[in-house]
Amino acid sequence: MRRLVWGGLLLLSQQAFALPTQFAFRVGFTDKNGTADIHAPLSFLSQKSLDRRTKYNISIDSTDLPVSPDYLDSVKNITSGIIHVTSRWLNDCVVLVDDTSTIQTLRTKSFVTDVEWVGYFASGLHNKSAVENYEQKPTGSSTYYGATWDQTHLVNGDCLHDKNWKGENILIAVFDNGFTWVDSDPAFSALYTSGRISDTHNFVKDTSYVYSYGSHGTEILSILAGFLPNTYVGAAPNADYALYITEDATSEQPYELDNLIAGFERADSIGVDVMSMSLGYNNFDLPFAAITPSQMDGKTINVSHAANMAMSKGMLMVVTAGNEGSGGLLVPGDADSVLTVGNVDVNKNPAGTSGYGPNASGTIKPNVCALGNPGYVMTSSNTPFAASGTSISTPSIAGFAACLLQGNPGMNPYKIRNAIQKTGHTYTNPGVQSGYGVPDFCAANDLLDVPSLPSALKTTIAPNPFTERLSVTFYATENDRIKITVADLQGRRMLSFQKNIMAGENNLEISLPQSIASGLYLLNLQNAQHSETVKIIKR
Repeated sequence: MRRLVWGGLLLLSQQAFALPTQFAFRVGFTDKNGTADIHAPLSFLSQKSLDRRTKYNISIDSTDLPVSPDYLDSVKNITSGIIHVTSRWLNDCVVLVDDTSTIQTLRTKSFVTDVEWVGYFASGLHNKSAVENYEQKPTGSSTYYGATWDQTHLVNGDCLHDKNWKGENILIAVFDNGFTWVDSDPAFSALYTSGRISDTHNFVKDTSYVYSYGSHGTEILSILAGFLPNTYVGAAPNADYALYITEDATSEQPYELDNLIAGFERADSIGVDVMSMSLGYNNFDLPFAAITPSQMDGKTINVSHAANMAMSKGMLMVVTAGNEGSGGLLVPGDADSVLTVGNVDVNKNPAGTSGYGPNASGTIKPNVCALGNPGYVMTSSNTPFAASGTSISTPSIAGFAACLLQGNPGMNPYKIRNAIQKTGHTYTNPGVQSGYGVPDFCAANDLLDVPSLPSALKTTIAPNPFTERLSVTFYATENDRIKITVADLQGRRMLSFQKNIMAGENNLEISLPQSIASGLYLLNLQNAQHSETVKIIKR
């Protein structure tokens, strides 16, 4: 069951006409036959997404390729169904069908690995059929912050704002059930009128309109982006935002996990830096089976696997631990890589309802906690009001993490996560319910700001794959002379030279002869202390 801690009523738009009964099936595929060219990534990822991967030295691989359009066409033709969402990372899709008798035929196809029932809609879900849509591309005072002072100061987030790090040029994706009033409420005026809402999509109804359906997302967004000085100031008021509806408020069914995965992938394709997710799942409406505690091992459930992949693609995933208390975690808060957030009061005492692990693999969850018992939110008026739960603490951590990333643009999501975690007030003695405790974002910045002297060269390559030129960055502990060699897999040298280097970070631009064929090569750097070899790919 999804857990959204919120005292308001859900505002749901009504369909203008009835649709036939629809069944949702998740269909897995064997491969990506006939998809895009991996050597032309701009055909399926944005330049911002590619830039993020270059910055973190993340290679483009087969998981980035779209699902095979031929297989999607076959699924539609066999079932006469509607493609609801696709997942390039997990290589599957969810199809909506009126007649389940066609599913048996689908199971017999050689390109299909498995078919699983994940949703039922007595009056239909939607009738959208487009597949392409899923691959688009003076602070520091209590007076200034108003109602958000406690939730800001508890984690020392005002320290980052004092440095004028308020999320500029950081893109944050928010996943929830709806964003009613965001296009009209004064607290969001600065965000909405400045055009900093970069992308919107409702993955339930397959439409770009998100300013209805529910206001839990509105509350969560206010903690991030709300801006009414002296009344209410959010954690990242100057960031850019993508607003995604993935939660179906009318039921609890496994297809909602697929909605989330589609949202993660869309966020990746447009270059999102940070994701904030104040919802999670542990059981579903009958007849669908609940997620068992043993499955919450950080990687088994599809959405947890996808959340780990999102981190590996260069996006910081900040996820609620849930409000089950001793009842355990919600997925994808069990995911190994993500920054899972619990809930405390102003004295840093865990709320009784704050969910906790560890996950089934023994990983401490939550990682950190923030104020949510209670915190303050905004919706349709100029008056902040109190709300409680891990839904409230999660966006606070996500917003200040975005500010931290703004001030430390070279740091990948794992380094940002680890710095936040290491400053938790119980880091040396983790609590069962509080994890590593309440972080200090000022101290986290200090950790990131101190250069560590690596024991090795710490070589990074960009771009990789490359065409003719590539940039090689490495670290030297002293003035030295380094030898650079490029060889093929049989050991034949393509290039070799030596160069004097200085202590600290060094950057070399290397051009390879045009006569070198496309393929995999080994680049070796060697000085008096170290030798490192890195795989490089020439297009």
